[in-house]
Amino acid sequence: MQIHPLCMLSRGPAWEKMNAEHHSLLQAHERYIDQLKEQGKLGAAGGIEAPDDLFGLVIFKPIPFEEAQQLLNHDPAVESGLLHVEYHHWWSSDHVLPW
Repeated sequence: MQIHPLCMLSRGPAWEKMNAEHHSLLQAHERYIDQLKEQGKLGAAGGIEAPDDLFGLVIFKPIPFEEAQQLLNHDPAVESGLLHVEYHHWWSSDHVLPW
């Protein structure tokens, strides 16, 4: 078993306020997530269709929880308040993530 930082992204407090900037911030968010994947930090990530404010999930490979928090706190969409992150520990078997 391994412990992975699991991050639930939801619409943040600035979601309604920044409509004109949504597109560019979400593109910056996607580029940032791609960079984390290229760096070998992520196990999986993606958007979610949900009836509430849930936006997506990011699952890190087994890295220190504090490192995952620091990394996602520097996501442009999180820094701007467009997205909010809820952090959890996820226990899983080895080698179950796609990346």
